[in-house]
Amino acid sequence: MAECRVEHTRMMDEASAAESGDGSEGRGASTWFELDTYGGLDDAAPSAAVIVRLVDEILSPSSVVDVGCGPGIFLAEWIQRGVTDVLGMDGEPVSAVYRPPAASFRVTDLSTPVRLNRRFEVAFCLEVAEHLAPNNAETLVATLTDLAPVVVFSAAPPGQGGAGHINERWPSHWQRLFTARGYRALDVLRGPLVGVEQVAYYYRTNLFLFADDASVVPVMEWADANDVADPYMTAFQAGIRTGLVERSWRELLAAVVRKARRRVGTTRWGSVLRRTPPARGS
Repeated sequence: MAECRVEHTRMMDEASAAESGDGSEGRGASTWFELDTYGGLDDAAPSAAVIVRLVDEILSPSSVVDVGCGPGIFLAEWIQRGVTDVLGMDGEPVSAVYRPPAASFRVTDLSTPVRLNRRFEVAFCLEVAEHLAPNNAETLVATLTDLAPVVVFSAAPPGQGGAGHINERWPSHWQRLFTARGYRALDVLRGPLVGVEQVAYYYRTNLFLFADDASVVPVMEWADANDVADPYMTAFQAGIRTGLVERSWRELLAAVVRKARRRVGTTRWGSVLRRTPPARGS
């Protein structure tokens, strides 16, 4: 469901559930979407191209799992970049629209623990967590940390809105859950994505990288070597520059004059000038 930014979704009926022990093949209270939900999602491809290229530059993984993969647009991008050891995990209806090879797809109920007999180098979970009930949040994070030492993660914050969003939380909530599993939040993806309009806004604002202790140093060395900027400061400074460029010279001059008047008003001479009566006849 990484690409599932659509408005018509439906949670599958929990009453028809038939769980399996490893979280696959079950039909529990999961975020399974109707087939027509996944139409018109090619607009996710530009986001996938940029994000995958960035993560590849940082980590150069040889295996990737996408938890809540939807049609597999991000995995298809990894395959194009030569990474063929991939796995997509999502609900049963997705199998009909999954784009990578069918053998790389696993029907999964993300509300239950998922246990595989292997790990991947990177796990993706993009805009999925908000579709799961709050009591499934720890299970999802446990699944992700069991699957890979590095997790590329994004989830909708309060106020983002969207169909089927039942657990919109601030990043600090997810950081707490990952920290409890021994993973650190590394804000090294949002800075490079500031102002990259081909990437959907919810990825630009929500995307974090979580890493275990052994993976932190290489990631931060990359960030330092590439002078990765703080996303808030980059956006703030860009906003100031945009405001200056878009204002007319008259507006800018008026702002300077107002600033000068306020400055004078705070000095001793300013207070003298304010007390000086106007000249006669003026």
